[in-house]
Amino acid sequence: MLVLAALLCLLCLLALTGSGNAFAGPPGSLDQEADGAAVLRRAVRAGQDVGYEGVQLISSRNGADADSGLIDVVNRPGEGTSFTASGAAPVEGGGLVLRAAPSPLDVDAKLLDLLRTNYRVVRAGTGTVCERRAAIVEARRGDGTVAGRFWLDEATGLLLRRETFDSEGRMAQVSAFVSIDFDPPADALTEGGTEHPWGDTLTSDERAELRGDGWRLPDRLTESVVLVDARATGRGDDRIVHLCYSEGISVVSVFVQRGRLDAADAQVAGMRAEYRDGRAVYVSDGGQHRRVWEDGGFVYTVMADAPTEQVDAVVTALVPADGAAFVTQVGRGFDRLGDWLWAMAP
Repeated sequence: MLVLAALLCLLCLLALTGSGNAFAGPPGSLDQEADGAAVLRRAVRAGQDVGYEGVQLISSRNGADADSGLIDVVNRPGEGTSFTASGAAPVEGGGLVLRAAPSPLDVDAKLLDLLRTNYRVVRAGTGTVCERRAAIVEARRGDGTVAGRFWLDEATGLLLRRETFDSEGRMAQVSAFVSIDFDPPADALTEGGTEHPWGDTLTSDERAELRGDGWRLPDRLTESVVLVDARATGRGDDRIVHLCYSEGISVVSVFVQRGRLDAADAQVAGMRAEYRDGRAVYVSDGGQHRRVWEDGGFVYTVMADAPTEQVDAVVTALVPADGAAFVTQVGRGFDRLGDWLWAMAP
């Protein structure tokens, strides 16, 4: 599940992926802040302009629990980016291939704007990743603690490593290249499997129409966590909406679909039930965060690489505080989401 969730987050981020211990750094000077922002702007461009092939380690941590996976990534400027679970059996098309959209930097630019709005972005020295010299940039909260740390290749500008931390300084997630080649074989990016894996873009007008039909699709979950991408797949009762929210560092994926959730369904087996305003929310924190619940004839699934406190705030924002009882009936709705997600897995 971690690799699948990581693939979804990577697709949300497109190119904005990202050692050391968390620490509360000193306030950054104006020069440090200007340099940090400039380095990240260069990374946004590099994510689209630099060709490479590499393997990324994705690791999520929650207290003593951790979960990790490897993802093969290939980027061809003008062609697209492929993401495949490392070591997976070959499949026709070679995995998920994301073709460049007409405005491929929209999501990345928005994330950078959010990052600068919600944090102080400062240059914080240099380091190495994959034996390459990298500039280190930190995103610091108002109290000086580090929320995110980024290693960016000095030669190309590409983001090589990203770490996120909770408010107590505990590491929540790491994304890092463990190997990278900037001169890979020309045929590394396959031509197959190029349909957009998360469906068609939902415009603001389309989201408004769905809201009129009872769909809860907020543009903002908290003061800092806002919608950065919305897509849908399927039609009618089979429609699944995928929303990506971020505050600039972490990405939270929210899936919404019509249906009823059965507490005995295999998809929530092993997850513990927590009750919020009378509703059961099924929780899994085995490294990657996952939350599942039903409300008003809709099933909601949250998958996130964010710190626990941020995930809890997101769920609180999505679960209405009206004390209504939780209903468990036929689990066909969640089954459709499970089938769709696993169909995407390499």
